[in-house]
Amino acid sequence: MRFVDQNSNQQIAHYNLSAKGNYTALIIAKVYRHDGTWKMSALGETCNGRTLHDIVPHVVNYL
Repeated sequence: MRFVDQNSNQQIAHYNLSAKGNYTALIIAKVYRHDGTWKMSALGETCNGRTLHDIVPHVVNYL
């Protein structure tokens, strides 16, 4: 997974998808603003769910 600046086409961050196991969803990263600047924190947390509604209980831990 890659985050790329659309204006400069420069890679901002990347994350290698290497999680293995019996899961149906992957929470890749958290993107947020801190002191007026965008930040990204890689997570790589696996969970199970077929819809967004199913994984919300896992996602709220990162809000």
